[in-house]
Amino acid sequence: MGALFYMASIGSVAGPIPGLHRGVRGEKLPALSRNGLGRVLKNTATNMIEGTFKPQILVAMPSLKDGYFDKSVVLLCEYNESGAMGFVINSPSTTSVDDLLSELGLQSKPDQLQPIMIGGPVQPELCWVVHTPEYSGRSTTALGEGLALSAAQEVLTSLTEGPFPSEYMLGVGYAGWGPEQLDKEIEQESWWIADLDPLEIIRSTCDSRWDLVMHELGFTKSPYFCATAKA
Repeated sequence: MGALFYMASIGSVAGPIPGLHRGVRGEKLPALSRNGLGRVLKNTATNMIEGTFKPQILVAMPSLKDGYFDKSVVLLCEYNESGAMGFVINSPSTTSVDDLLSELGLQSKPDQLQPIMIGGPVQPELCWVVHTPEYSGRSTTALGEGLALSAAQEVLTSLTEGPFPSEYMLGVGYAGWGPEQLDKEIEQESWWIADLDPLEIIRSTCDSRWDLVMHELGFTKSPYFCATAKA
């Protein structure tokens, strides 16, 4: 089953999806009306991603004691003088892709049991998908060498009609920072940009991603890290 994803598309509904603004991991996403879902999937905003920035992994350091971003791993998609944005990739809801397809009156074969990700606290009414590049639709934009971004409506339709991405991730909401905001938080050692292959991290199990990034960076060997992580 594909565990990969990427912000494929973003669309908006008439108001936020209830409950997501709380940023609670493991929550059930409330069902949307068929009309509401239609607006989410049709109103894409792939222009939020220019496609010129090579996606990177942004990881929350143990010192970041934030109820939302504690031990978060973010797929950083844009980072420039205007700010930064990305998608939390280790915060699953208990709503599956099949649940979403069911709301649309669709059914996929095989089953799509992977959870929909809660990608961040900003605009929880937005729906996104990220996937491996062997799939290409009219809306597809390359994200580095191993990832691509496509409209959610295209990908969901492909799941029922084929062909569809071998690996993908679908989520809602995103994480955003204003000009120089992330720079300051990195200087404060709240976040670390990891020079790692995003695809490798995405292919790991969701609940192991933070530990994997910390291990790959060598932080788990530090006594200070161990003490801070347990605090």
